[in-house]
Amino acid sequence: MRRLRAFIVDSMTFKYRRKITITERSGNNLSDYQVRIDLDATNFDFSHFLNEGKDLRFTDASKNLLPYWVEKMDIAAEEATIWVRVPSIPANSSVDIWMYYGCAGLTSASSGCETFLFYDDFEQESFYYGLKYRGKAYTCLKPVMLGGRRFIVRSSGWGTGAGTLDIVEVSDDWETVINTWQAPFDAADTYARTFPNVFPDRIVVSGTDGSHGYITYFDINNESWGPKSTVSARYIVDVIYNDGDGLFYIGTPPGNNHASRAAPEDLFTPSNWELVNFPEWGGGSPMGSIITAFKGNIYIIRRNYQYYWDVLKWDVSTDTFETLMYNYDPTTESGVANKFSFIRADNDTLVVTTTYYSPTKHWSVYYSEDGETFIKVVDLPFISEVNELQCWAYPYHDDILVSQTNWENEGYIKIYSKSGEIKQQIYNVNSHYSEAVILFDGDKAVIGSEGSSDNKREIKILPASLPWKVWIGDPTQNVERRPTTNLQGDYELHYVTGRDEGQIDNFYSSLVDSNVAIEVLAYQNYGDDALLVGSRCSGSGGYYNLLRGYYLRPPYSSSKRMRIYRVDDGAISTLKEVAMSVKYYYEISMRLFRNKIRAIVRDAEGNVIFDETVEDSTYSQGNIINLAAPEWDASRNPSFDYVRVRKYTEPEPSVSIGAEETA
Repeated sequence: MRRLRAFIVDSMTFKYRRKITITERSGNNLSDYQVRIDLDATNFDFSHFLNEGKDLRFTDASKNLLPYWVEKMDIAAEEATIWVRVPSIPANSSVDIWMYYGCAGLTSASSGCETFLFYDDFEQESFYYGLKYRGKAYTCLKPVMLGGRRFIVRSSGWGTGAGTLDIVEVSDDWETVINTWQAPFDAADTYARTFPNVFPDRIVVSGTDGSHGYITYFDINNESWGPKSTVSARYIVDVIYNDGDGLFYIGTPPGNNHASRAAPEDLFTPSNWELVNFPEWGGGSPMGSIITAFKGNIYIIRRNYQYYWDVLKWDVSTDTFETLMYNYDPTTESGVANKFSFIRADNDTLVVTTTYYSPTKHWSVYYSEDGETFIKVVDLPFISEVNELQCWAYPYHDDILVSQTNWENEGYIKIYSKSGEIKQQIYNVNSHYSEAVILFDGDKAVIGSEGSSDNKREIKILPASLPWKVWIGDPTQNVERRPTTNLQGDYELHYVTGRDEGQIDNFYSSLVDSNVAIEVLAYQNYGDDALLVGSRCSGSGGYYNLLRGYYLRPPYSSSKRMRIYRVDDGAISTLKEVAMSVKYYYEISMRLFRNKIRAIVRDAEGNVIFDETVEDSTYSQGNIINLAAPEWDASRNPSFDYVRVRKYTEPEPSVSIGAEETA
């Protein structure tokens, strides 16, 4: 938990304060627990608020500020509901906190994000994954930063068909275009890199012009393109600078078993490159080699289109090669998936992704911290196999970022610890990754993409550090993504909006504690809106095949019943149901405690219209929230006012509000 700064009461000139005593009643030690405080005319003088209730602060006994959130503040009706996050409430004991108020110049410090485990009111913006800049006319979008400026190199060709190549400068949102410079030649698959210590003013651009590999640069000072140089090979993919010897290394195009190297002054003159042959291998004509620099040497993964690969260490001081890993498996499959092994490194970690046919077809991700010993992180089954499979893995601070995609733009992004633990995940990825490094831009991580489908190419934006605070939805729906606010702890929710702001058609997953309350304010905009709130879910699922777990389904026009039901691998079992008329506005609370799930639903007037409990230990440790709107229609979809997750125990702590004192 982030410690808020010390609070000096005297300097704030509060007129009043009250002691609030909180008593634990469940026999459990509680930490960072969200406590509800209700004020009304019987326990509070609302005329003593001097700024419509915004002049409110809470502290512990040591005068440290406590996070709080105002759910309701109605001065005229003399009603208020406030949640305060209390650091510690010992079992069967009481603690005191203080409420200060009566300071006309103070603005509100109410924050649902600081107070709850998870909170979103669909108004505050933070990071989101996915569409920040979409280039529908381009096959490749490659972000780079140089000289404090942000650029996207774009090409519109594909394979042997070259198209427009240009570079745009964008603002710090990676979305607003400031200027555009078109290259004097066409290109297809394009790669862009910067080497500020060698070329402080030049963005290095390479790829294919459809028939030859090419290399050029864009000068950000002169804002002009340099000359294009070509080589006989069809592609120039990897351009790597090695600090160990101060030379550039240029990766192997498909069908070749060599690399080139050049001094910085010769990089844009291929006729001056030195060709270095790799050792023989038995895999036939290689699909090509991906190279990276690590600890002064060059590391290479050679690959064919299937399961034959090896990893070489190239000691550049002696020009000798050592085979570190290999899988000389000649198995081929007709009509299925080209499979792309991968290698990348930062200063501390080398990461390799490889393919295996046996015992089941899968990727394996390895890392090395010394360039000699490789440790397996995780085995990953192939996703749906079509024409091409990709599994890119990158060092991501002290973790490993993995993205698996295919030609149909299906896939995911996951963060793994080096021990193989999943720390974060996003479904789905709806465009190819680039064969490039992750670009860190302050508090953002920026990754380019490529693909052959117009609406699948985008700049990917992720938070630069964990935990991610991200929502994302089903990419099959051509709708716009919305951001979420900050989270406390290791949580994530995935969703996609409908036609209007705040509408949702499906969530994928949210990691939560076992004993929590999930509270949702939801509107059914039409009588036939279908709405689900799922809890203690597990496994995987999607639009029609919901996650295994427990769901509350309010009535709608074709099913006028409030139901709690269980989903078990697609089979639905009704556990509780109550007949009632269709409602359009609900406050839904799912309280999860040990082996119990209690659903409480209130109507627009605050009346409890449903309060039922089910007990079942089958999913008692399930940790996923799933909000969904099955039978979704683009013009008829429920809306959500807020979603929050808080800690929960039974019985909850009691609250006693003391007499008013002069602060």
